[in-house]
Amino acid sequence: MGYESKKAYDVAAKEFATKNQNNPKSSIVEGTWNGSGSLNGTTQRAITYDRKTVIIDIKSGQVIDFFVGKESKV
Repeated sequence: MGYESKKAYDVAAKEFATKNQNNPKSSIVEGTWNGSGSLNGTTQRAITYDRKTVIIDIKSGQVIDFFVGKESKV
């Protein structure tokens, strides 16, 4: 999405999540990641609004992904 740094990307993703997690017009899906890697077994939340989606780790608040589009495989 064209951020000048990883920090700017992370800040924008967290602001998007905070702003839209209680937005009644947002689509929110939660699920457990069952893929490989260190995130296996973690609960993730995908928040989609205005053609953007952020995926966060519920427990740690870590941003997993932030992109234009919709992804509902969580």
